[in-house]
Amino acid sequence: MTRPTVGVVGPGDLVEQIAPVTEQAGRCPVVRVPYQHENETSSLVRRHHDEVDCWLFTGIVPRTLAELARVVDHPAEHVCYSGVTLLSVVVRLLNEGLSVRSLSVDTLDTDDVRETLAAAGLGDTRIAVLAYRNGQTAERLIDFHRNARHRFGPDTVALTCLGSAFAVLSQETHAVRMVPSRKDTRHAVGSLLLKTQSHRYSDAQVAVGFARLQDPGSTLARLLGELGASTTALADGRLAFVTTRGPLWAVTRGFTGLPMLTELAGHLTEVHIGIGIGRTAAEGEALANTAFGRAREAGGFIAALALPNEAPRVLETGAEDAAPGTAPDLQQLASRAGVSKNTLLTIRSLLDTRGGRGLTAQDVATAFGVHERTARRMVKQLERAGIAVVSGRRINGPGRPLMVYDLRL
Repeated sequence: MTRPTVGVVGPGDLVEQIAPVTEQAGRCPVVRVPYQHENETSSLVRRHHDEVDCWLFTGIVPRTLAELARVVDHPAEHVCYSGVTLLSVVVRLLNEGLSVRSLSVDTLDTDDVRETLAAAGLGDTRIAVLAYRNGQTAERLIDFHRNARHRFGPDTVALTCLGSAFAVLSQETHAVRMVPSRKDTRHAVGSLLLKTQSHRYSDAQVAVGFARLQDPGSTLARLLGELGASTTALADGRLAFVTTRGPLWAVTRGFTGLPMLTELAGHLTEVHIGIGIGRTAAEGEALANTAFGRAREAGGFIAALALPNEAPRVLETGAEDAAPGTAPDLQQLASRAGVSKNTLLTIRSLLDTRGGRGLTAQDVATAFGVHERTARRMVKQLERAGIAVVSGRRINGPGRPLMVYDLRL
């Protein structure tokens, strides 16, 4: 397997620091994608999309900005700023004879900061910590450090992970820009390469399809061409085709729709397409037969897709989207997601009681009386069908933060 090309995204100086470590640790080619301000992240990721196989962001801020803009289609990872980074900064300050009695620290986790300082014998240091949350801006970080200085006094040292914040703070107070350690970078590269390898394996899974229609015509031929599929005419009148998961994901808009059905509906009376994805051709064929049966039961112009361990879902044509201001067809959405209409009614009712503020997997688990792991699978099923969308908000509490989803119901 060829080594993936990694796009390293971040401020120019960090890109130049992290790119060589990435090349050495991953033994892979690197495309440097530097920006002057983090607000350029999304446009740069779009511009360099076709040049890379995966993304390594120099920190959580550019990665989050790109993901919220929905421009990250490749596997992605960011370099974390761990206690090693913080400790190296503190040691440097002490070596320079500077006071570390008061610190303001952004982006890092509060517990990590406290534990690191305690381990260094600096447990009495007064600290203010602003852990990273989606949507935080440079202005928010700058205000945080200014407020900490007002509370603790003029000797407070501001430690920031954001270059644009440092550019302002360094003109006002003693500020240090934290940069990730080589160890943190190597760890991020290793994690990214594992993700990319898994993604490549997933894309190479076998996709088998069966189609029945009176006259295949040019529209179906174009679809099969976009899939790079090989085809065979079966004795029962169906057309069988074989491709891989990657092209199918692109053509079906992430396994949610098949707009070409609209063109077929213009000159045919009925179309049934069933597609199955499996680890082997035999598994893909079995799932394709299941999906084809689902399409035939539904009637009309239907394409259905079956994935391992999931009920077949109906792929939307894209031609019957509800007009603005009208309620979506719950039965249609339920078929797309492979859940019951009553399930969506329960979720819609739950949304109404919360004033449409979004739901977490924990909310769904409580509403249905199921384990949270089961609820997470259900929410992921809705997400793949385009019904649940990550809002970018998280709820913090005991355990790991809960992702909030907006529901299109």
